[in-house]
Amino acid sequence: MKKYKLLFILFLVSQTIFCQKNNILVEYTFDNGHFKNLETLIANNKDAIKITGSLTFENDSIIEGKSDNNYIINQKLIKIGKKSIFSSLENKYVHIIMPYSDNKTYFVKDELINLDWKLVTNENLTISGYKCSKAILNFRGRDYVAYYTTEIPISFGPWKFKNLPGLILYIYSETGSINFSWKAQKIIYPYVDFKKSIKWNDKEKTITLKDYVAIREAENEKRSKIIDSRTSQGSKLVKTEIKRLGLEFIYEWEEETKEN
Repeated sequence: MKKYKLLFILFLVSQTIFCQKNNILVEYTFDNGHFKNLETLIANNKDAIKITGSLTFENDSIIEGKSDNNYIINQKLIKIGKKSIFSSLENKYVHIIMPYSDNKTYFVKDELINLDWKLVTNENLTISGYKCSKAILNFRGRDYVAYYTTEIPISFGPWKFKNLPGLILYIYSETGSINFSWKAQKIIYPYVDFKKSIKWNDKEKTITLKDYVAIREAENEKRSKIIDSRTSQGSKLVKTEIKRLGLEFIYEWEEETKEN
């Protein structure tokens, strides 16, 4: 009996060591041309958590003139809250802890339907000493180029990206007036110090991404009406138009509406 108990303990210890050896921590520099921020990925070969750094800054260019006599009004004080994004390779969902305001946080469930990577076999790049292969992706209105390494067989990357044959070390967008990039600046592999669970707690009450986008855009529409109502009587009234400038231009449910 003692023999079996000892074997069981040795099995548990070996499993713990194995799990620790498959953990990784990656710090990415996120850059959108206006500001840079730090994002952290902690993952194993099944699950991951991506954590974005919080950031507050003042925008220097509040009003930007355009050649067609229109203007872009930028937000003066920009606050970016810390987000936590949970991913798993066992399903197509990501769960996001999304700070919305000083006293409101949403728990959002996003279904990644069209994360359809195309592998490019004849283009390579060396990043942080790792040989990386190229892949391309069109996701929610943006084109992305990614470089991943099979030398670290963990199929995650920053933000919502996953499902490549190895770890994403560099990825950037090629669509729109604002482009985004993430590049690994620090890699700890194996990473044995992480104590927090990287799995999503299913007990959290969540809303769908569709519902969250509707809430956010209803608030934006409300703000635009306030701006329009403050236009002086002597000026030409032009309705404020709100355009998406973030990572996602168009969502799957909107594409379905267009097709119908």
